Amino acid sequence: MNAIDNVAQLLAAEPNVAPAFVQRVQQYVARCGNRRTFLSSSDAAAYERGWSHWPEPLPDDVELSTPMSCGWWDAERAHDERLEDRARQREEERADGWGF
Repeated sequence: MNAIDNVAQLLAAEPNVAPAFVQRVQQYVARCGNRRTFLSSSDAAAYERGWSHWPEPLPDDVELSTPMSCGWWDAERAHDERLEDRARQREEERADGWGF
């Protein structure tokens, strides 16, 4: 049974109800950071601008929860995670006797 047969069965069972079809959505993926997906290329580009703008302060005219601010905060979080990983690695090296 294929999709056309399924639709024919639905129409026969419920003639007054039209089946809903899900359309594919075009998604744009940011080329940096967490590689988030967006519904427009301009949002993906704004995310990339936010990511590349870090460590400079986020401009005052950028609202929170916008793609640019998400990119900036993701870059900040990634930096903090790298620092935490380095600190954890140093602690493990000291515990193993490799630290100086």
